[in-house]
Amino acid sequence: MEYKMIVEKTQTGFSAYSPDLPVFTTGDSKNELLKNAVEAFNLLFEDDGKVLGIDKIKLLFNKS
Repeated sequence: MEYKMIVEKTQTGFSAYSPDLPVFTTGDSKNELLKNAVEAFNLLFEDDGKVLGIDKIKLLFNKS
């Protein structure tokens, strides 16, 4: 399963949120944002013992 995050550019970098789950994060760069997104999802799923890799996160960049 792939987990989507909507990404918005901010004055200091990027912010992202999941449209389907209570997950949000920020990052100074796209790479940092992706790393932080993986960490945020893994914190959400920690009690279930589920661990996501970077390949399971899809960043969708908001054009507006």
